[in-house]
Amino acid sequence: MSVLDIPLRKALQLFYAPSPLRRSILKEDIRLDRKKDAGGNRSQGGDFYVPFWADVKKHISGNGDLARLTNDRIESNRSFKRLYPLLQDGVLELLSAKLRWSNEPIEIIPKSVHGDLRIEDIGGKIRIRDALHARVRGEYTRVVYPYFSEEPALSEEGGRLGLWAMQNALIKFDADDMRIIDPLRKTFFSPQTAPLRGDEETVFRERYRSLIGEWEHLKRD
Repeated sequence: MSVLDIPLRKALQLFYAPSPLRRSILKEDIRLDRKKDAGGNRSQGGDFYVPFWADVKKHISGNGDLARLTNDRIESNRSFKRLYPLLQDGVLELLSAKLRWSNEPIEIIPKSVHGDLRIEDIGGKIRIRDALHARVRGEYTRVVYPYFSEEPALSEEGGRLGLWAMQNALIKFDADDMRIIDPLRKTFFSPQTAPLRGDEETVFRERYRSLIGEWEHLKRD
């Protein structure tokens, strides 16, 4: 991960993370960049959350039970033992109590949603990958992007910034269909629950520019 080419969920985490955590993440990013420049491998292995998100899609489409799938993941990899049950509980509560999908026929559209938000004057790119694309009752669709970070929780402002980024990166989709979920807090953000105020682009740019500035400063140290 470079802050100049960064997943949306990681950008939102860094925008609002306490300073010590943000510096720690940025320093590790710089270390991995230098390792790659020296001929090494930058990779730290696969994304920790990818298997869980794949299981969420199976559960929603009726092709698996999330509790059973989560247990199977933990049996195969004990590093999932602490967080995956918490994520499972959060997703199941969101589906049954808040997103209102529990008893509705849902079709997961096989092709996940991807897009990029380019901030040309800053020289950065925000990546959205593997957003869930679902059709509910054959009547309406949802594009759902997960925020998985333990710290910090996604704030209302962060939810609005994330929705703004999604709407501007995923221009082929209806802006009203977009959702961001924070399973660990059992919360979600939509244009209806967190309506945009009109200043999201300005705030996003300010926070992103500040993040890049801190990253560049740390690289010089």
